[in-house]
Amino acid sequence: MLTEKQYELIGRITIAFNGIDFVMFLYTNHFLGTYEIEIAERIGQSLFRFFAQRSRLFETVLTEVALRYPDLGTLIDAVKEAATEAEVVNKERTRIVHGLLIPSSTGTSTLRHGNAPVPCSEAELSDVLQRVRAVEDNLTFACEDLREALNAKRPFSH
Repeated sequence: MLTEKQYELIGRITIAFNGIDFVMFLYTNHFLGTYEIEIAERIGQSLFRFFAQRSRLFETVLTEVALRYPDLGTLIDAVKEAATEAEVVNKERTRIVHGLLIPSSTGTSTLRHGNAPVPCSEAELSDVLQRVRAVEDNLTFACEDLREALNAKRPFSH
C-alpha cells in the first residue's frame, strides 16, 4: 500500500500540473491574439482534450509567431525551452498518475506503468512535485515576457 503522504503527493502533482496545462492554454490564445477567453476556452476544450494535443498546438503557434516576428527569437526560444521541460515532467506525471498499484504477498505494493516500475517514494514524489512547480514558474515567466513583447508590436493589442 502507498502511504497517505504518497497519495497526497500524487494528488498535488496532478493539481500542480494543471497549472502548466492552463499556462499553455492561456498563452496559446494570447500569442494568437485571442483575448476573449470564453471563446478561446470553447475552442480549446472542443478540439484539444489532451495535454499532448495542446502542447503540439502551442508549438505550432510559437513556430508561426517566430516566422512573423523573427526579432523575438530569443524570447520564443525561452518559451520553447520551458515547453520542452513541460513535456518532460508530463511524462513523469503520466507514469505516476496513470500507474497501476500492484500489491504483493509481502504486504508491500509497487506502482507500475506498463512493464516498468514507477519510482514513488515520498522523496521521489516530492522531487517530481518541485520540478512541476518550477516548470510552471519558468513557463509562466517566459510566456509573459513574450506576450509583453508581442503586445508592444501589435497595433490591435493596445
